[in-house]
Order: sequence, then structure tokens, then C-alpha cells
Amino acid sequence: MAPPKDFAKRPKAKVGKRAPAKINSTDTAFKTASVGVRSQGQAFDKNKHVSNQPQDASAAARMELASSRGNALSTLQASMRHHAPSVRASGLRGVRDAVQSLSSLEGTLGTSILETNLPSLLPNMCRCWLDEDDDVRRLAVNLFGDILKNLSSSSEQTDLKCLAPFVPFLCAYAQSALNGLDRDVRKDGALIVGMLASSDSSLSFSSLASSSDTEGRISAMAVEMGKYVDLFIASFER
Repeated sequence: MAPPKDFAKRPKAKVGKRAPAKINSTDTAFKTASVGVRSQGQAFDKNKHVSNQPQDASAAARMELASSRGNALSTLQASMRHHAPSVRASGLRGVRDAVQSLSSLEGTLGTSILETNLPSLLPNMCRCWLDEDDDVRRLAVNLFGDILKNLSSSSEQTDLKCLAPFVPFLCAYAQSALNGLDRDVRKDGALIVGMLASSDSSLSFSSLASSSDTEGRISAMAVEMGKYVDLFIASFER
């Protein structure tokens, strides 16, 4: 007599083949993706007056950069750390698109959003300054130019004081590029130093050299840059 179906033996797998799945088995494979939609859930109206800027700033503090295709900054930065140069370049293009699109926002909202995302954005961008791929480095340098342009366009950030806390590692990566073995990397490092020096109208070699004596009269960016001028001069001399 055949045994009941509840106690039927599971057929053995043949050599080189897997045993058939059980009837009540569940497929646990899944994929995840994050999408950031800038135009949804924003607590501001583009037609508001200047009196509502504090509310806009608080809304900006809760917003994450996203490209025009809806890719959030966290997703794009994961691409910037990918082992394939083409994927890193694609991530940088997405971040550039997100930064450039901020200029279309009303008032200082775009600058506020960018300033909020700087702590997570700058370290990954600086890492790409030293990338072995020419396209990745070029995109990273151009991204830094987009960031400086966006911050300088704001009447509240003409002295780029929001960048002052990040000057130490900006200069560290720039110096690493200046001391790189590859000639193209060194050229990009010199370009980055030039962008840092020209980012603030108050930045000059005379002001940087005397920053310790005139801290009250020059910007915070110039004060921080003055601490690293000697490192750049030594690299240029070599």
C-alpha cells in the first residue's frame, strides 16, 4: 500500500542537478532601490515671500539631493565608489545634474539644500580627485566647480563660510593630487588649488600669509586656507 502524501519521501537529486523545490517553499530573493522625488512632500511654495525663508530653510534641511532622473544622493554616491570607472563616472554625472538643478529653485533654497548635503557629498567627491581614470577625475573637478558656483551665487554665502569646516580635508586631497605619480593627476591637483584660491574674492597670498593677524577682517575660508598655504607652496616647488 502506498504511503499517504503527507509522508511521501522527497525525491533525491541526481548528480549535477538540484532537488526540486518544495511545494510550500518561498522565494526570498529581492532587490532594493531608492528614489528621491524633489517635487513631492516639500513644505514650501515657490510663490512665498522672503518672510517665509526660515520655513524654507527648515524644509531644505530635511531634503536630500536627487538627480533629474530621481536618483537620490545616497544611490549616486554608491555608484561613485563602484569598482568600474564607467559606473563611477555615471554617478558623478548624476550628482552634477542634481547640483546644477538647484539653481532653478527660488531664493536661497537651493543653496540651503546643497549646504545640508555637503558633509556626505564632499568626501566622495574628493576621493574621485585621485581616481586613475581621466574622465572620473575631470567630472569630480567639474563637480567641485559647480558646488563653488552654486554657493557663491547666494547672497548669504559670498564668503563661502559653509566650506570653512571642510578646508582641512579639501586641502589634504588637493595636496595628495599635487604629489601624485601620474602627471595628469598633478595637473588636476593644480587646477583644484586654483579653484580653492579663486573661490573667495578675499583670498590672496597676502591675506593668506597674514591670516593669523587679520582674522577679524577676512573671511573664515581665507583663515582656514592660510593654514595650508605652505603645504601647497612646497608641492609646487617640486
